[in-house]
Amino acid sequence: MMFFIENGFHVFIVRGKRQEFINFKDGIEWAFVTWIAIQTDKELSNEQSRTRAI
Repeated sequence: MMFFIENGFHVFIVRGKRQEFINFKDGIEWAFVTWIAIQTDKELSNEQSRTRAI
C-alpha cells in the first residue's frame, strides 16, 4: 500500500488500484477492505487450482 497527499486529497494505492479521499479514515478503511478482498480472491484462486489438479 502506498499513501500520500496530493492537491489536498489523501491518495491511497493498493496493488495498482488508486483512490482519493478527503477523509483519511475513509481512505484507510478502503485500503484495508481492498487489500483483504484482493488477498481473499488470490487465496480462493489458488485453492481452486489445487482442487482441479487432484
